[in-house]
Amino acid sequence: MEPKQLKVLVWFVGTRGDVLPGVALCKALQDRGHEVAMGVTPGPEECIRAYGIRAITLGTVAFKLRDDTHVMSQEELEIFRRSTNPREYLVLEHKYGITWNGHEAMPDSLRACRDLMQKEHFDAIVSTVITSGAAVRLLKMFPHLKIIRSAFSFGSFAPPTRAFPPGGYADSPQCYGFLNKLKHFHFLLFRFIPFLFKSNFMKQEMAQTREIEGIDHDEGFSVFQTISELPELGLWSPTLQEKPSDFPVNHVVTGCLFVPKLDGWTPSEALEAFMQKRDSKGRKPAVITFGSMMGVEKVQGSVLRACQQLGMNVVNFVPKTTKQRENTKFSFTESSPGGEAGTGVFELDYAPFDWLLPLASVVICHGGAGTTFRSLWAGAPVVVCPIFSQMVADQVSHGQFVERKGLGTWIEPLAPSVQQCQVAIEQALRCKERCAEVSAKMQEEDGAAVAAAEVERFALQPKVKESTCCIA
Repeated sequence: MEPKQLKVLVWFVGTRGDVLPGVALCKALQDRGHEVAMGVTPGPEECIRAYGIRAITLGTVAFKLRDDTHVMSQEELEIFRRSTNPREYLVLEHKYGITWNGHEAMPDSLRACRDLMQKEHFDAIVSTVITSGAAVRLLKMFPHLKIIRSAFSFGSFAPPTRAFPPGGYADSPQCYGFLNKLKHFHFLLFRFIPFLFKSNFMKQEMAQTREIEGIDHDEGFSVFQTISELPELGLWSPTLQEKPSDFPVNHVVTGCLFVPKLDGWTPSEALEAFMQKRDSKGRKPAVITFGSMMGVEKVQGSVLRACQQLGMNVVNFVPKTTKQRENTKFSFTESSPGGEAGTGVFELDYAPFDWLLPLASVVICHGGAGTTFRSLWAGAPVVVCPIFSQMVADQVSHGQFVERKGLGTWIEPLAPSVQQCQVAIEQALRCKERCAEVSAKMQEEDGAAVAAAEVERFALQPKVKESTCCIA
């Protein structure tokens, strides 16, 4: 018997890297015969529709990133982008607010999602770390809904586990794995939750959420309990991190979701020729990309100079938003062909990673899940220069992970010297053989197909409570 056709909303909100991997999941669900749409805040709809996916604009408030370098001193930036001390982090959050406007965008998106559910019957919502807290509030009005949460990485807010530590903590030997689990609880109970409940942005978000009629307005720990009982897709490669034995039974590691290349995209002749260049040591060009991050000019400049001192050719991504104080545009359908910007340097604002990264010798990036995992898929060692604190993102975790696994390095200083960057790049280049082994295994995976099958399975099965807050 053919499974029931489902109608699924993939509700992804955030930057390009937070949203567009959902396209791969949508296409895989369509391949299985299901009706699917992506729910997003204003901005990325054109990109999504370019792939033939229905895009539904949820709300009127676009997701926005701020360049903190325009409002904070260097000392304050060091705290905001590196600290996991909730007290000092809160001082700056109360003074400047948070880097993004989720407290404005999410209630607005939630209200629109409620209205959508009243107009159209959806069987399931696939949410992310950003949207899960909002999605569960719909269950009061729409108890038939299956909410399936997803996480692009094990690097932040993973269920407490013996297998690896949270970002910012040292790994414990395998025989003392229980210490890793204690570190996860320490981060949650003594760092993240105190920050979350005392932050102004959360108070503002809750105040706006209370104004939405009909939904669940609970503000206590029961919300976290409900979220923890949802089935979850770990959208990362099992080659990089298999499902730990102490993860909950309703958690599945599927493989990565990567942004597909747009049909008809071809590189410019200049870019294609540049990627065939080899330096005096026979190395492919290095790639420097900080994705949607703002305020990265200093670290990006140091990394570029380090590559040049090593005699490497460099592809340097320079977004159109570099000089802006805020960014709400995370589209790439209007990308430019790029061009050479001096000897051995090619600047551009977009190229699909499935084409570009296999042609790179090393990738220097901010440590976002999409860029980090796509680089390893391509066999390119990674140098991670985190921009966001572990308090709110997974970038530090990815830096520590690639170094721990011999797949690259990470640069801890927020404003590293050229020499520090050079040392990190040289160290990463020595990881090429190990990266090639990992790449061969990752390229055999089809994360989107597995994830789509699991969405179907979870959506069709009876709801089962399974808490992720286990101690054993």
